[in-house]
Amino acid sequence: MAMARDDYRQNRIAWIDRDLTGFRWLVSSSRGLYAVDTGGYKPILHGWYFGLARDADHLFIFQNCGMWERSAPLGRIVRIEIKDRSLGNADVLVKDLDTQCHQIRLIDDALCVVDTANQRIRRFTKSGDPIDDIAPFAADSPDADASRYRHINSIARIGDRIAVMCHNGASDVDRKSAIAWLDNDWRLLSEDEIDGHHCHDFAVDQDGSVWSCASREGAIISNDRRRIEIASGRMTRGLVVSAEHIVVGLVTLAPRSERRNTSGDISILDRPTGQVVTTWIPGPPSDITAV
Repeated sequence: MAMARDDYRQNRIAWIDRDLTGFRWLVSSSRGLYAVDTGGYKPILHGWYFGLARDADHLFIFQNCGMWERSAPLGRIVRIEIKDRSLGNADVLVKDLDTQCHQIRLIDDALCVVDTANQRIRRFTKSGDPIDDIAPFAADSPDADASRYRHINSIARIGDRIAVMCHNGASDVDRKSAIAWLDNDWRLLSEDEIDGHHCHDFAVDQDGSVWSCASREGAIISNDRRRIEIASGRMTRGLVVSAEHIVVGLVTLAPRSERRNTSGDISILDRPTGQVVTTWIPGPPSDITAV
């Protein structure tokens, strides 16, 4: 914890390796950032990471420098140049974020950070300047009434609407997850319950269908009612879908306080052949992006 706090104060990045040659995906974890492919993995950064977002020239990544200390705002966003399968210059764009932020995505050229514990979306320019905070739900803590705390974790633009995943499972109430739909002015339009619990992620397929992780069930589900069982007894989290591959993170089912000490797997489905390769990594996967 002391090293992570020191990195935060000094705006330091804990590099291990910058070369991504031979690897097609990056995976964030509470035990580091990893490059992954069917032949194995390589550690890239030390630290506790969650959200990953990629544009043409940069990788944006959320880092929790507070570790298990949740009362101090020690979350930050790091921007890293990416070119020719190599990571280059890195700088800290945003600091003083809640450490429980989850996914980050680029939507309409804004960097959108899912501030899970505070039930809001924090928006920044790609240079790190604040734009605004969006609160589709009333601010409530994880200890509040379960009907009010939604544990939002994922965000995406899907067509002419913005989708926010409501995990809905961070309480004793056993209810399915839901997608909250927002309009272009970031106003809540409606919610759709989905056929899964503790769900994460949005990935748009080639045909326009949308896949998500039905995390508690160890599966992925689509909005046209398709379902692929990935690993019974594991939690699915982190998802990339392309014409060639479906890549899914697998987390060991464990209490949240113990999950960081577990390892993880990345399930890589080759869609044309149906072959599945599973790659082990030293930490539980949080988010995945293509290199």
